[in-house]
Amino acid sequence: MQIRNTFTSSGCNTVYHSVAWHPSQRVVAYASCNQVNILDPDSAQVSVSLIGHSKRVNVPKFFALQKETTLISGASDGSLIIWKNSGEPFKHTSWREDFKAQLDESISNIVIREISDTEAYIVTLTTSTQVGLWKYDGKDLQQLEVLHFGTTFQEAAALELIDGENLFIFLGGVDKLVHIYTYNIKSTEKASLQYHVSLKGHENAITDYAITKLKENNEEYFLLASSSRDMMVRLWRLSKYDEKVDQLKAFQNKNNHKITLGEGNLFILSLESILSGHTDHISSITWGLDDPKGNPEDESNIVLLSTSFDFSCYI
Repeated sequence: MQIRNTFTSSGCNTVYHSVAWHPSQRVVAYASCNQVNILDPDSAQVSVSLIGHSKRVNVPKFFALQKETTLISGASDGSLIIWKNSGEPFKHTSWREDFKAQLDESISNIVIREISDTEAYIVTLTTSTQVGLWKYDGKDLQQLEVLHFGTTFQEAAALELIDGENLFIFLGGVDKLVHIYTYNIKSTEKASLQYHVSLKGHENAITDYAITKLKENNEEYFLLASSSRDMMVRLWRLSKYDEKVDQLKAFQNKNNHKITLGEGNLFILSLESILSGHTDHISSITWGLDDPKGNPEDESNIVLLSTSFDFSCYI
């Protein structure tokens, strides 16, 4: 007598970051109770359930550059698990628990920035207002830094590597501030995390970040989008210091915030625009391309998608 699973139905946990699409494969992971379900979007069937957490899973995230299909998940029991798939993502026997770490508090969000297929940096946010910075080398997960924000819960984060060595870390939450840190990934010093500035502007808690790299006149710059419960999206421009641009922005009454990274390495951060339209809290934002075959660094080809509790999506 043979027994096989014909159909699995399982609801999605009602938290902000409970669903993840693989960046390059048609694979979906979503949090359901204390497990992570792997869904085939073409057949709309759950084929695998990854069980390792003891309480509600709050966030699954895929790695993009790993040779194997790799997933990280965080839960309310404080457990952080890295799962690897060595073959077919929709076969249960192909998945294995590769690494597990235990934090003291519930993990509410995870953000990943991959440097290569063997090196990634991860930020974990917890309900205890603790923020952790980790390094993953494809085998081990090492905690590099821990930040404590007292009573101000941080729920949003973004990571971006600039100049090949400076990892910009953007944090935000109930204190309504855009906190900016940098971490030098090539530094041999033990404490290489540096705080720079906390930007005001939002009138309610920050809920999400999205950052993209663009080019203008062959000069590289970055656009950081921050969303909030104030129903607004603010766009911030980060670029290398240019005296002429700095004078122009001063003439336009734009506040320029200078960020110094070592001797002679100066960046400028300024508010570019404020987007409005939603009538309730904005829950998430993400950058995309108007034409997938077009230039991803062309400002005319990028779009920003925002979702809100007003049951609308804006592009």
